[in-house]
This record gives sequence, C-alpha cells and structure tokens, in this order.
Amino acid sequence: MPNRSNDKPVTVLVVEDQELVRRVLVASLSSADGIEVLGEAADAKTALALYEQLRPQVVTLDLGLPDEEGVVLLRRLRQINPEVRAVVVSAREDSASRAQALEAGACAYVAKPVQPDFLISMVREAVAWPQATSLYGWDMLFFERPPGEPAPARPSVLVVDDEQVVRRLLVAAVSDAGCDLVGEAASLAEADALMAAHQPSLILLDVSMRDGEGLAWMAERAKTQALPPVVVVSAHTHRDVVCRAMALGVAGYLTKPVTRGRVAAALQRLLGVRPG
Repeated sequence: MPNRSNDKPVTVLVVEDQELVRRVLVASLSSADGIEVLGEAADAKTALALYEQLRPQVVTLDLGLPDEEGVVLLRRLRQINPEVRAVVVSAREDSASRAQALEAGACAYVAKPVQPDFLISMVREAVAWPQATSLYGWDMLFFERPPGEPAPARPSVLVVDDEQVVRRLLVAAVSDAGCDLVGEAASLAEADALMAAHQPSLILLDVSMRDGEGLAWMAERAKTQALPPVVVVSAHTHRDVVCRAMALGVAGYLTKPVTRGRVAAALQRLLGVRPG
C-alpha cells in the first residue's frame, strides 16, 4: 500500500544528468506527502557514493548517464543492496531499453516527459511492494500511441479472459473508453474464431487461460499474421513473465485486480480516444 502521511517518509535518491530535468524531479517528489529526497546525482560515480552514504529506499534513475549506462549503475546498486527499488525515468521508448532496465532490476519505468503524479505513484508503489522480483508497478507503462499515427475513429477491442467476472469488467471498461466490443472469448480457441472474423484495434489478453497460455498464443499468432496492439491483463507480476511479454512487444501490462477506470484509462491513452 502507498505510504501514509503518519508513516516514515519514503526516501529517494534522484539520478539524472540534465540539470533542468533533475530540478523538476526533485521538486515534484519533494512536494509530495510522505516522500523525502535525500540527495541528487548527475552521474553514476556520484550516485554510487551517495547511495552508500544515504541508503535511500528508492532510486529514480536515468538510463543515459555521462559516465555509465543507467542499467550498469543499477546492477552495481543491486550488488550493494539486492532489494534496492529503482524507478527508471527515461526518454527511451524502445522495448529493448525497457526490457534491459527490467532485467537489470528496475521495478517501474516512467517515460519522459514525466507526469509528476504518475512518478510519485510509482515511487510509492515501488517501496510498498514487498518483493523486488515482482512488478506491481508495471501498469500503464508501455501505453503510448506511436507519434504521428492517427487515432482510429471508433476503435474495437477483443476481450480474452477465462474468468466471467473479469470479462464483464473488461467489457464495461471497453464501453467506458468509447470503444466498440469485437467480442469476448473465454478460451484461446474462441479468440481464434473471433480473430478470423474480425480485425480488432486492440486485444485485452489474460496470460493463464484454460486451454493454453496467452503469451504463447500471441507468439504463435504473430508468426502468421500482424497482430493489433495487445494489452496483457494478468495476475502474474513476476519479472520473468513481464519480460516475456515485453519481448513479444505487448503494448501494455495491467496487473490484476484491475478496475474499470484503470482499464478504460489505459485504452484511452493507447488508442487516443475519449468517451463520446
């Protein structure tokens, strides 16, 4: 759970080589209740020294540092403390950079330009989640429509989940987001049939299905056809599962339990639509 105001503050070290960006990050985090910025660094050498001196709970970390790649620094930090919580803050949008950061031990990835509220929530989630190998904070971190790509006039969504209660929630979220529903599939076989008859703008996909594994299904379909963006909606939060999803090029990863609002907001951000 997020840090409460009467708890000890979440302590943070900000690592960012651009002075203006660093000032923004420090100011944003310092203004939040229950967060204390202990220090700031513009390079990896200074960051390592400050981390050993201050031992903050969370490090916000840029990937492009002048003296060392951020993922290399993160590995060094994890040698000092395997439980360090790192929130990557980077302008790099490619899936390879995200995957490298995650594999190095990051527990969240925030894209620049930074939205302060989102950064604050990721810092709080990072320290609140008890297992460094789990990725509770990896929601809505890949949701960006490619620059210059026009938003569909009325996007359509295919819902694939074997739990009826979850399917109903996802269907309601699709409507809330101003999208059409292609259909809902309780099995991967049903998803195949719907994919053969329709061309959805996006797929909401569970990982654990009764007749197979969602990521394996996605990989197999991608061999023979161009898939629309896929957003995983799953209770799996382990780093290995998220890494596999990222390697397949998923557009997003939402961890269960989800709410209608979270799913609708994700769809709106990815598809560039608003409810009409």
